[in-house]
Amino acid sequence: MDMRVKGMFLKNIVATIKEHKGPQGLEALKRELGDTQFYGMRDYSLEEEVQLHRVAMKILYGDANPNNYFELGKVSFQTYAESAIGKTIMSLFHGNVKKLALSFKMAINTISSGFDIRTEDLGGNRVKITLLHLPYPVEYYKGVFTGAIEYFQKRGEVTQGLVEAHTRAPGDYEYILRWE
Repeated sequence: MDMRVKGMFLKNIVATIKEHKGPQGLEALKRELGDTQFYGMRDYSLEEEVQLHRVAMKILYGDANPNNYFELGKVSFQTYAESAIGKTIMSLFHGNVKKLALSFKMAINTISSGFDIRTEDLGGNRVKITLLHLPYPVEYYKGVFTGAIEYFQKRGEVTQGLVEAHTRAPGDYEYILRWE
């Protein structure tokens, strides 16, 4: 299945640029991307989102390095959590990081389709999330998951790695989430 993302999420990235960099940031975005008009319920290819991410990082942070992918991941989670659909989804978890982590596939499917996501309860306050075939650097979703832990005002950490070598393809990542 082709991986797609809803335009509402792309619109949120454009809004973040406007909020942090003003009209000059939007002009820079238009110069780099051309059309910056995204439609909330339309599906866009992941390639379009990845291109928007690269340009957004250049505008917001100066370049697209691993640390900035991490920061953009945190911002992306925050933007999702503050959106109408995100507020609805977050209200289902009542501050429970484990419930959100174990339901990550459901949450991500509200704004995308075609993602291969697997979750595993490791006991206590630990969950493993495996994401397969992603075009993002590993740091992006580390930022997303760190943003989720922070959103619920928990202290924790996210470690990331590649899926075991005998089953791994490019873009296959595992994340271990731990929190107090």
